[in-house]
Amino acid sequence: MTILAVVVAGIIVLMLIRVPVAFAFGAGGLAMIFLYGLDTGWVMPSTFELFTSFPLLAIPLFVSLGLLMEYSGAVARLIDFVNVLVGRLKGGLGAVVVVSNGMFGAISGSAGAALVTFSTIMFPRLKEEGYDEGFSVSLIASSAMLSLFIPPSMDMIMFGFVARISIAACFLATIGPGLLLIILFCVINFVMIRRFPLKTRPNQSFSQTTRELGHYGKRAFFIFLLPVIILGGIYGGIFTPTEAAVVGVATTLVITTLIYRSLTLSGLSKAVVRTATLTGMIMAVLFFMFVVGRILLWENIVQAMIAFFSAVSENLMIQLLMVNVLLIIIGMLIDDNSACILSGILLLPVMVKLGVNPYHFAGIVMSNLGLGLVTPPVAPMLYAASGVTGVPLKRFFKYSIYFMIFANIPVIFLATYIPEVCTFLPNLAFGTGLGRW
Repeated sequence: MTILAVVVAGIIVLMLIRVPVAFAFGAGGLAMIFLYGLDTGWVMPSTFELFTSFPLLAIPLFVSLGLLMEYSGAVARLIDFVNVLVGRLKGGLGAVVVVSNGMFGAISGSAGAALVTFSTIMFPRLKEEGYDEGFSVSLIASSAMLSLFIPPSMDMIMFGFVARISIAACFLATIGPGLLLIILFCVINFVMIRRFPLKTRPNQSFSQTTRELGHYGKRAFFIFLLPVIILGGIYGGIFTPTEAAVVGVATTLVITTLIYRSLTLSGLSKAVVRTATLTGMIMAVLFFMFVVGRILLWENIVQAMIAFFSAVSENLMIQLLMVNVLLIIIGMLIDDNSACILSGILLLPVMVKLGVNPYHFAGIVMSNLGLGLVTPPVAPMLYAASGVTGVPLKRFFKYSIYFMIFANIPVIFLATYIPEVCTFLPNLAFGTGLGRW
């Protein structure tokens, strides 16, 4: 265990000095193989075998779907429709950002694509209406995480894959926390806008609003059709998640090239290149984490963690609190994709042994890692939002703290201590419960 502690500490140090997660775990895996005197013929073949798995194809496909939506600009149609619904309320434009991000999640499942899209389209609109620059960026960055809660979620694909549990049920486990975040983000927006001198929009008659709804609804019809096809196919038993991803990409290409004609050859080539880059990065992380995970399981790390949690407290409530703290720390240090893989490989077996429903734990993981996306030192959503909008981090971080304290943390506690927030939909659809916990 001394060797293990040294190697784990080394991995953490490498990540703290900004070594990419895949390389940090790769170095840790090689160190373990060397120090334990393991045969690479025992470690590597089973890891390579996992990469022939059919469900793994869903990752590059959903990545490409999100990027195609980003580069085609088709999401603007969705935003215009939501803007007609709630945009005329005072502060309604902020609610448009939140609700549209949730809807975008039902199409792409990519927080990065959501951030770039909404920073480009909505940041200028928010400034024009009188929103503070810092609050606008913070709202967009915080709302972008919703794409990971509303299925199809990239993180839940990886979590379900490495944990060997139903990906479709994992999708459903994060909807409850996601909807709670949408509500709380909107509430925070409507409370905060009292500080800003917002422009007042002219009144509009009911008939005008109805005509606009019809017009923008027609323009966005095929965007709304995508999640119906993808999720309806999965939960209707027509597609597996991977097959749904194939259908989703094909449908997106038809919509953006033949119907909307908004996807150019340049945009398509950029989407393909970024898909290859992001997929390569994800696969590298998967490979090295599988290697490290296999060695750690061989070292009985699961039993050691169970013994540690039980030694601290036999109370499941306290044990869940400890796991939440651990997940928050993990989310602060590494990206959400890597954290989901690590949680599925190492933490899920521990939680199941302690009596926690695996789909309940999926919701807990996503709730914590959503907070990790906006929590320094990594905080990828905050740094990316600063880069896209040009607003320094110090200008908007104080607003991000409001979203963390009054939205993310309450949702973590609700998802943790009221299991039905995460398990109701999976149990309703698949009967996956292992008891209340």
